[in-house]
Amino acid sequence: MPTISIDNEDYDTESMSDEALANLKSIQFVDAELARLNAKIAVMNTARLAYSTALQQQLASAPDVGGRQITRNCRDSASSECPSILQGALGL
Repeated sequence: MPTISIDNEDYDTESMSDEALANLKSIQFVDAELARLNAKIAVMNTARLAYSTALQQQLASAPDVGGRQITRNCRDSASSECPSILQGALGL
């Protein structure tokens, strides 16, 4: 007899109505989908961090971009040394 625990109470799934079983399966599906999406979000956040780090390293070593020297001042959104497209890419 398979059971499921809900709010610290055990229920026999064989005695559940069809509607209750359908809801249980929907909950299990949603939980699995949330776990999958959270894993995907973790991968995307890791990739974004790696790209951001690589971009910052490239900017720090780039002597000239578009006729302007790019320096650490690019982190300051008010800096005229940081082209607006880079400000957007850096989330400034």
